[in-house]
Amino acid sequence: MTERIVVVGRIHALSEYRGELQNILRNAQLDVREQAGCLSADFAAALGEASTYLVVQEWEDQAALDAHYATDTFARFQHDIAQMLERPSDVQWHTVSATVRPQDPTPKAA
Repeated sequence: MTERIVVVGRIHALSEYRGELQNILRNAQLDVREQAGCLSADFAAALGEASTYLVVQEWEDQAALDAHYATDTFARFQHDIAQMLERPSDVQWHTVSATVRPQDPTPKAA
């Protein structure tokens, strides 16, 4: 059984680049979603942290994630945001063998 990969990260932007970085993240989100093996990819602003963005991606397997990291698109993304960061991004990925979607324990009225 192939294990899925979930990537979770925090991107710490310099405040003066916030708008420009948001545009890059928006475009990157669309590009990544089109890559083979990408099941989902989202960037979001962290509440209460004006210049911090979250990234969450789900990949079919390690090979798909490795292929993503080897693309020119990823290299260009890294290059484009490098001068916009307050500090290096915090990124980690998790190997997932099962996913559970909880059910609403409260029955709906008919």
